[in-house]
Amino acid sequence: MAQNTNLNVTPYYDDFDKTKNFYRVLFRPGFPIQARELTSMQSILQNQVENVGAHLFKDGAMVIPGQVGYDLNVDCILVQESFLGADVELYRSQLTDKIITGLTSGVKAKVLYSISDTVSTKGYITLYVKYIESGGTGNTQQTFSNNEQLITDTEITFGTTLIEVGSPFAQLLPTGALQTGSVAYVQDGVYFIRGFFVDVPYQYILLDQYGTNPSYRIGLDIQESIITPEDDLSLNDNAAGTSNYAAPGSHRFRITTNLVKKLLTDDADKDFIELLRINNSKVEQLVDRSAYSELEKTMATRTFEESGDYVVKDFDINIRENLDNTFNNGVYAVGSTTSQGNTTAENMYAVEFGPGTAYVKGYRVSTLSPTYVDLEKPRDTQSAQNVNIPFEVGNFVNVNNIYGFPNATGSSLSNAYQVAQIRDAFTSSPGTGAGNIIGYARILSCEYSQNLDATFGDADDVYKTVLFDIQMFTILDMAASVSVTAGSQVVGATSGARGYVTETFSADHY
Repeated sequence: MAQNTNLNVTPYYDDFDKTKNFYRVLFRPGFPIQARELTSMQSILQNQVENVGAHLFKDGAMVIPGQVGYDLNVDCILVQESFLGADVELYRSQLTDKIITGLTSGVKAKVLYSISDTVSTKGYITLYVKYIESGGTGNTQQTFSNNEQLITDTEITFGTTLIEVGSPFAQLLPTGALQTGSVAYVQDGVYFIRGFFVDVPYQYILLDQYGTNPSYRIGLDIQESIITPEDDLSLNDNAAGTSNYAAPGSHRFRITTNLVKKLLTDDADKDFIELLRINNSKVEQLVDRSAYSELEKTMATRTFEESGDYVVKDFDINIRENLDNTFNNGVYAVGSTTSQGNTTAENMYAVEFGPGTAYVKGYRVSTLSPTYVDLEKPRDTQSAQNVNIPFEVGNFVNVNNIYGFPNATGSSLSNAYQVAQIRDAFTSSPGTGAGNIIGYARILSCEYSQNLDATFGDADDVYKTVLFDIQMFTILDMAASVSVTAGSQVVGATSGARGYVTETFSADHY
């Protein structure tokens, strides 16, 4: 993306047109050099730099970090606007980067930055600090105290007044002097912006002056301008070693960047490069690496052809309620808008995808906080009257040569399900049990399955019988004959195992 400023106007007349394919300006002896020729020569070179840069980097990409960062819990102190008759605002800016000490507590802190009482939403001068040393009795006090006076490690001068080292320069508010704010910052670096490699200086911006739950888009605001010698005296001729106001020099085209914050709903990004997005103190987006252009496309194609799509760090998936009624672990408050632009509702789920990393079509996709997808709950129903519904239940056995039929339902049943005896031998007389009982089971169902000949109701018919609550016996062989009645409890003298006697097979088997 080229610069927005049009230089083909008076007095520059930069009429460079890349469609004409002019790549050099050829000056000739005996012909005067035109100002537009010198300007066009720069535009030709800049167009070459822009083409190379656009191949390597996306517009707005971080080239030389330039890392963006944030602190959602930065300590701050509120001081009284005047101290010993002096206006603290007169020397507030001198306190940045100084070490200050509580006169009473002995706590030490470094001043990171400050704001005036006119900027403060609470109407007080505010110093944002980093505590570096505890104080108080036994060094147990970690913060300043309300109404405490402050001293600094260097002299402070303003006008004709001098505040010496060790002398108090300010006093905290009597109450509510200790607060916590949030801040974002960007380090020195180079960004590829509108075809130029722009130097970005260290900057910070307060997100919430006295809050730790910010929701903003943070990034660089791009400003293009033309600077004249009247704006910057250093542009005057300095051939004599000093800036000669009588010999003004050429104008300069400048690109500057300012770290700003925008609401999450503000999507006017013509002059804005987003570096960080925070939603209710959760980081949703963070620029932590260079964004390559054509080079990345080539690398992505190669990665996809070699490895396809794959996950590096799993995205944990949870199903949550869309509407939060304060006790159902819902996501969105009543009347709010979801991340997909829908109005939160009780008839929707919010499918939560936890932070993770994957490669999709060769491109790295990473999320830093949970993301949500709206999903409608099933609400359609169908009904049917007097319809048999087949279903499969549990384990079953195939039984043939059946005699009688077990009842699964009916008023004649004394138990919920009939109990069948399991024996260790077949009977030769239908209706009479043979062998020993080795267990019990309950019959859930018994249904006709198949027959092995063309005759229905004979001995080779097969019935599918579903059994459950199967209890097999453990047979104990006794060394001597003992008299034990059914229902008696037997305890192992060595093992401690316990069991109940159900059947007696002979004098020495139980």
